[in-house]
Amino acid sequence: MTNETNMLRHLGEVARQEDHPGLDFTRLADDIFHVDGSAGRHVCFASKPQGVSIRALQEFYPNGVLPKLLVKSLMHRLLFAINWLHCGCKVIHTGAQQHIPL
Repeated sequence: MTNETNMLRHLGEVARQEDHPGLDFTRLADDIFHVDGSAGRHVCFASKPQGVSIRALQEFYPNGVLPKLLVKSLMHRLLFAINWLHCGCKVIHTGAQQHIPL
């Protein structure tokens, strides 16, 4: 099982046990399953649609510059999600392809 699979399962378990505003802004796996294909076995994650990416949002604005109010809102949501990951789930991302429990 991959580290990503383990982490998504951990986040799902914590999400079922608590209520935190950061949950609304965190992508969780609704299902984790395997698909066998000609190139081998693949792990698949299914989640609810989240909306457009920031890159896609930039296409709607002149010169790709997002309005200040939108950026503030996105940052607010990001900080709520990170707070839930740190405080609720007790995990951090090191950037080294592993998640370390706090």
